[in-house]
Amino acid sequence: MNLSVEQRKILWSKAGNHCSYSFKGDICNKRLVENVNGIDSVVGFEAHIIGPTLNSPRYLEGYPKKKLDTYQNAILVCGSHHELIDKKKNEHIYTLDVVRRMKKEHEWAMDKKEKVLPETVSRRDNFQRLYNRFEDPHSPNLGIELQGYLKELRQDIFKVFSMRYDPSDSFLSDCGFYWNDLWSITIIQVQSGYILLIDDNVSKERYDYHHPEENKYVLYNWLDYYKERCEKFDITIF
Repeated sequence: MNLSVEQRKILWSKAGNHCSYSFKGDICNKRLVENVNGIDSVVGFEAHIIGPTLNSPRYLEGYPKKKLDTYQNAILVCGSHHELIDKKKNEHIYTLDVVRRMKKEHEWAMDKKEKVLPETVSRRDNFQRLYNRFEDPHSPNLGIELQGYLKELRQDIFKVFSMRYDPSDSFLSDCGFYWNDLWSITIIQVQSGYILLIDDNVSKERYDYHHPEENKYVLYNWLDYYKERCEKFDITIF
């Protein structure tokens, strides 16, 4: 993996110099800088989350090449677990969602040690909860949860994402369209449930939560944008 110096520093710092691997209760957390006979040695590996080639594990067609070697697409692991998650034959176990969550949960555990003001925690937690709902298309209560978080954070969303809001014709005033020049979010309650859409206004491509395995790269690009915008307002998302 060819990370820039800055991206490498971010990855190692947020991982706390420990292996990020955790799966079904098996948590590694191995230190990735060891001192042997008075000499420091690096035993960590920077692995791709989304594979760079067709034969790589977790390859995602359409994912931008410029994002492959970035902090957002990297996970820090020890040698044993690098070999485990990077084998193509293990892709059905270490799926894209599994590895993303693995990284997020590890970095969250490392970050919990930081001291922040209560109001900052509350605001960050609200944005983290909303991010988690966007990230999980299989959540059984996704529609009503997204509806609630979007309503609760509406004023912050206007500010952080420079989005406008157009209400739908639904009797629920908190359903409608959130949009800016780059992205549109649609959430409308209908008789059969919810219409939940993410539109990339530049590429004109769409992610539909009713078809969660199609155009998944649109969802991941939206999640990357979500993180980037939050970071500009000192809101750290994992």
